[in-house]
Amino acid sequence: MSSEDAVEEASSILMKVKKVDIRGKLNELGILDKAKQLKAYSENTIWNEIQKHFPGLTMDALLEGWIPISLDLLQQHVSEYILSSPEFKDIRGLQLRADDGVLHMLLDWRTAIKNASIKLDYTIESFALNKEKDEVVLHCQTKLYEEPNRVNTILQAVFQKAVELALKIKGASNKQADNQAVVTKFFPKITLHMMQIPEIKQIAEKQYLGFTLLDVVHLTDARFRPGALEIRVQPVGLVKNLVDVVRRKQIAS
Repeated sequence: MSSEDAVEEASSILMKVKKVDIRGKLNELGILDKAKQLKAYSENTIWNEIQKHFPGLTMDALLEGWIPISLDLLQQHVSEYILSSPEFKDIRGLQLRADDGVLHMLLDWRTAIKNASIKLDYTIESFALNKEKDEVVLHCQTKLYEEPNRVNTILQAVFQKAVELALKIKGASNKQADNQAVVTKFFPKITLHMMQIPEIKQIAEKQYLGFTLLDVVHLTDARFRPGALEIRVQPVGLVKNLVDVVRRKQIAS
């Protein structure tokens, strides 16, 4: 293509761009509606609406940056799921314990030909639930020669229930997603994709005043502490503005 042809083609493209109804295109994409919502609702309005549905997202939690989940409470919820599921009829008990950085999971596994206590230790390599990434990467410190799929399903339940308890979601379902869809790596490194769990996907994508949970907060890390699993929360968008204002007032006082 000659330089004259290139200039002519560029000019033609520019003329076409000028003829496009930019406002109409933005409206088609929902951007104008979002802008109207931003104008119509203050940070406090959006925050109050989100808090109605996620009482665990208190201002103190966002200022602190970490939401603790009691391992005793987490164990209770996961045990209820296990003991009510036909898939786990040979598992008679579950214990969760944590040191700094390590989760100890003890399973009481009993069948007609097997009676064993299996102790597994896990560390968290990464944890994220936001618009760009939704995965938990764990490393199992213990060799496991059998039943890895079912153990991974229990791990999936642990982290699903942890998110539900952190946000204090009422009436959360005990249903679990297909383990093969959620877990993409098995042992010793396990990767769980949180948005493949229907309950987590519903929580993250449901709209409130036109916004979703992930429009206002991201879950960006997790860590084990003695007696607790802690999830890190990071406010984004308008809620970040609100948290920054509260933080500045605290510093000023």
